[in-house]
Amino acid sequence: MDPAQAWASPDVVDQLLADPSTRPFMADPGFRATVDKITRFPACLPSKMHDPRVVAAQMVLSGLEQRVKVSSEDLSKAERVGDIPKRAAVQLPDMEKAMCHSTASEAKEAGNQYFKQGEYNAALACYDRSVQLAAITNGNSPDFTISCLSNAAMCLIRLKRWEEAEERCEGALVHQEKHSGRLDFDSSKLWFRLSVAREHQGRLEEAYQDMRRMCMTYYMLLPTPYFSST
Repeated sequence: MDPAQAWASPDVVDQLLADPSTRPFMADPGFRATVDKITRFPACLPSKMHDPRVVAAQMVLSGLEQRVKVSSEDLSKAERVGDIPKRAAVQLPDMEKAMCHSTASEAKEAGNQYFKQGEYNAALACYDRSVQLAAITNGNSPDFTISCLSNAAMCLIRLKRWEEAEERCEGALVHQEKHSGRLDFDSSKLWFRLSVAREHQGRLEEAYQDMRRMCMTYYMLLPTPYFSST
């Protein structure tokens, strides 16, 4: 049988979600796009077989008992050599860790714990979850959301995802501007993280200006006696 025929089934996505060997990949937008392309244009399957996730999916859809175990190391190598596009920072296992928390505060605390353990992807998922829950319940202060976005940016910096870190920082600054006058939030860390994200993108002048804003913000928060003469 032509291997591409296995992708002609209308329940391809359901099959891949149901199988433990492929389910973890199904939250990644890049892989979902690949699956969608193969189902629409089966002839492109050979050109996609360099993706180890497609190989695993092929075995599932072909009804074979044998399974391919795709490790994170396999995927990292595939990213480095250009066999697959860069995966999303948050994958399905990370989402599942975050989704078990029903309040914004619980999700943020879980994010803090994952961050301390060096599990930055899971921490990021929890911080994003806390932002979503805070927006739904409207029961947290604006600085809570800003803090979560800033923490998410730090996760992305640790993961060396500079553009995404910048986006989180900018989102936090927009939120702060929106609630200007109602906050008592130290944004110096936020400006520092934005500076780091931009520096690693080669935007040195912007990074320098962000660092200046960080210093200005920090000094403005110092108590007045700090500047008093002795």
